[in-house]
Amino acid sequence: MDQNIIKENRIIKNFLSLYKGVRSNIENSMIGLIKDKEKKEFIDLLLIQLLVLKCLERKGFFNNDKEYIIKNLDEISSSNESVTNFSSYYDFLIKFIEFLGENCNRVSNHSEIYGNSPSVHQAVFLFKGKWDKFQIQTITIPDRYIYNKGISKSLDLLSDQKRIENLDLINLIDNFYSINTIDGYIIGTIFEKLLNSNLRKIMGVFYTPNIITSYMVQNTISRLLIDEVNNRFKCNFDSIDSIIKQNDGKIRKYLFERLLNLKILDPAMGSGHFLEESVDSLIDIHEKIWSETRIRGTDLKDWFYINIIDKTNKIKTIYLSQITERKKFRFLIKSQIIISNNIYGVDIDNNTTNIARARLYLSLIEDYQIAKNWILISKARFNLKVGNSLIGIHNFNLKRIKKKQLLLDQFIAQENNEKPIKEFEIPINLKRFINSIANELLIENIIPSFLNNINTILKKRSLNSEIFKEIVVFLVL
Repeated sequence: MDQNIIKENRIIKNFLSLYKGVRSNIENSMIGLIKDKEKKEFIDLLLIQLLVLKCLERKGFFNNDKEYIIKNLDEISSSNESVTNFSSYYDFLIKFIEFLGENCNRVSNHSEIYGNSPSVHQAVFLFKGKWDKFQIQTITIPDRYIYNKGISKSLDLLSDQKRIENLDLINLIDNFYSINTIDGYIIGTIFEKLLNSNLRKIMGVFYTPNIITSYMVQNTISRLLIDEVNNRFKCNFDSIDSIIKQNDGKIRKYLFERLLNLKILDPAMGSGHFLEESVDSLIDIHEKIWSETRIRGTDLKDWFYINIIDKTNKIKTIYLSQITERKKFRFLIKSQIIISNNIYGVDIDNNTTNIARARLYLSLIEDYQIAKNWILISKARFNLKVGNSLIGIHNFNLKRIKKKQLLLDQFIAQENNEKPIKEFEIPINLKRFINSIANELLIENIIPSFLNNINTILKKRSLNSEIFKEIVVFLVL
């Protein structure tokens, strides 16, 4: 295994070990939530939100100050409430997060209290969960567990440490960032590890290991594009690089146009790791096309461009071959094409959907530079929804059902529910991929027989939970 991955995993492990001590202190002293389960869930969500804000802070998003949060907390500690407008450190953090989540239609936010920041509402999720604004604002947490000015900024997260007395949330995050760049992958990994094993079983939550997710992305997106190019032009390319570097401009044009309209859906996206990997894969292909076209120096105005919505909400054509800065190119493609048009995700859990959105937002701003002010971040569209991919769009009246969790028999019993009439089929490219994966993993490919069972069930005039159990038993076996 790569030494950097080993080091990163060790840092995350030690960070979480220290965090659990901090969380325990907050749990035992906070007021406003009664149940231990709710306390843990809220504190964990607050941690993830602060980790996301730390990434934005280091990019200069908050008043162009990379130490914005700690400087404000220091000011609060040395002043009284009448001067700072905040009764505690927690009060400042919650009101600041609320400010960042407002004004989603604006390009930027300005406040005499908080200063200036671009619109970052897509990365704010604390107020989008199970607790409403009033509940969150009535919670109190002692200052010493949020931020302790006397704590050293030299924690050794590479050494195993069970617990440090008086360690607080902000200093723990600050030390973590000082030795390990926080990105979407780190955020997702921490979120997934905070879910205990019992809760995972109850919720049916299972996260795909990183190595498998990476393998899936590498062998689906590129393979699909290579096969489509070969079928279209009767060629025999074996890699994306060979397609891009060949001399026929028509083939490069086809590949670029296919990329613009590609749709990638994760129907059970969890915290968005597969989608984030897909973004990375797509931007790498786009960048290779951009680099090759700039080297060739040919007139590409007839196809190598994108249309965006500018600051005045008018359509503007951007000729990509004229862009000279790599980061600008990557940001434009990510924000206007990949995240807005290529990537789609669904998950049944609201928290994980919000985490996935924040991860994609962090992926987007990797190449964004505030000083350049290239384009509005607020124009990026995130196609992520909370929903049940097994049921899909439904037409029943939720208000008639008292329980929050919809039972399968209740759903099936609704009148006028449209039943699928078209049988499921496996596209030829996907069939080849599944067979190759099964062969490499030395396992049986059960997908065809599973779909045959599904198609048999779909032909029935009515469905019930007993038939659904047949599907579950088949999947388990």
